[in-house]
Amino acid sequence: MAIEWLDRHRRVTVMGLGLFGGGLGAARFWRGLGADVTVTDLRTAEQLAPSVKALEGSGCRLVLGRHEKEDFTNTDLLVVNPAVKPSNEYIRLARSAGAQVMTETGIAFRMFHGPLIAVTGSNGKSTTTSLLGAMCSAHDEGTLVGGNIGGSLLEAMSTHTPSSPIVAELSSFQLHHLKGQKIAPTVAVVTNLSPNHLDWHKTLLHYYESKRHLIRFQSADNTAVLNADDPVLREWAALAEGRVIMVSLADPGSENACYLEGELIRLREKESVRTIGDITALRLPGAHNRMNALMAAAACYAYCGDVEAVNAGMRNFGGLPSRLETVAQTGGIRFVNDSIATTPESAICGLASFTCPRVLIAGGYDKGSSFDELGGAIVKGAHAVVLIGKTAPKLREAILKSDSSFALKIHDAGTDFTAAVQKAYELCPDGGVVLLSPACASYDMFTNFEERAEKFRSLAREIAAHA
Repeated sequence: MAIEWLDRHRRVTVMGLGLFGGGLGAARFWRGLGADVTVTDLRTAEQLAPSVKALEGSGCRLVLGRHEKEDFTNTDLLVVNPAVKPSNEYIRLARSAGAQVMTETGIAFRMFHGPLIAVTGSNGKSTTTSLLGAMCSAHDEGTLVGGNIGGSLLEAMSTHTPSSPIVAELSSFQLHHLKGQKIAPTVAVVTNLSPNHLDWHKTLLHYYESKRHLIRFQSADNTAVLNADDPVLREWAALAEGRVIMVSLADPGSENACYLEGELIRLREKESVRTIGDITALRLPGAHNRMNALMAAAACYAYCGDVEAVNAGMRNFGGLPSRLETVAQTGGIRFVNDSIATTPESAICGLASFTCPRVLIAGGYDKGSSFDELGGAIVKGAHAVVLIGKTAPKLREAILKSDSSFALKIHDAGTDFTAAVQKAYELCPDGGVVLLSPACASYDMFTNFEERAEKFRSLAREIAAHA
């Protein structure tokens, strides 16, 4: 592990302890190197209880529920949570005081010189990353999977074999902060693009350009795997320096392409066509998951050329928690947790994954997305909808804009999540699905999508137990 550039006696401030492991991993990593570490977060110790407990006895200094200016002016390194905007006043303070500012992921990439396979996109990136990780792990059991998907890459690298690949999911926030490092993944995957996180990026161009940092610095020796059905990504393909593989369920006709021919996953490279997988090995439902599998298969084969690893990865991967996860059943009614669906597009995919009657629970924190397309999908595919959170009025407007006669099938539960789940159950006919696929982030009612998912699991199982 190349750590020559690290000063083992640095003063380090970790801004954002969080609950997903990145802040925790960064704090423990630097403390392990002998640094004086301060961890600061606007959330309280009670709100961050699991992470606080994990730091007990570490020797880290905790400043929670507030930020103190001196923790940013008297530090050599600021490790910042990528969700913090670069314009944040405390980041400006640290830079003005001469501190280096990096993210936990950025530090990990600074130290890693092996094969990097990175995934981004507006929808499907977590499933694609996990599928790709399962495929690469079938080829090389030392494969490390991390990044935006959770956990700490930095901490995990302490036992990682440098020759084994890292498969990393990267958010637009992480990629924006990584811009200055000019990372060039061996294989880069962009699943698709749609408006998202406009509350953070402010403009669609800024969001898209942050995503494009994933392929911007690639060389002729690198590979970009892009969605052929996305018009913006088709434009990006012409700008890429390395090999580009365009992916679609049907043959997109490009020089290098990955697509389905019957049940076979086919890869064309110039005039050579080979079979690299069999989609029947995939255990996940829905056309969108077939697309995710094709993206992962193309990336895995581009990395290692191992067909058996592609098929083994699909067989071994049973899906993500909180992605179309059946959590309870009573009579003929299933409760399906799709809490990770935090965009309108992912909620549309969730609805389309079922043909039975669907009662949708949707709404939450407003990231600035349009709900017009989702409104039409709800009218077309939902038996009824229960709206929650801050976006409930916008969702209602989008639904009624599509079809005003749907009004009697819309129910607003406000911020009472318990009432929302109970109402959805009461509205659901036998043989149907109560589907939590919110299309929104959770921050108006929950700490994160995982807390929302756990509450849904608990309520669903309680209803099932007393039905």
